[in-house]
Amino acid sequence: MMGALAAILVGALTGAARRQASDHAELVARTKIEEAQAQVDRERADVLAERDHLAREIHEALAHTLAALSPQLEAYATVIESEPDTGRGVRA
Repeated sequence: MMGALAAILVGALTGAARRQASDHAELVARTKIEEAQAQVDRERADVLAERDHLAREIHEALAHTLAALSPQLEAYATVIESEPDTGRGVRA
């Protein structure tokens, strides 16, 4: 009977050790997945920040160019109108 109890005890301890090792392996795998997801999230945030930065720069450059172009076109129109020898095609 002592042998049977010893075998049950050894079996229970072995099962508990296997369960603990399995739980630990699962925890390690879950941690690695979470770290990888966090890295992907950081990289995505970096890409989005760079995209926003470029969009602001392009918008600023375009807005400044168009703002400067308007008075230049008005000045050009004034010059064209003031010149009597300006051809019809140029005026159009």
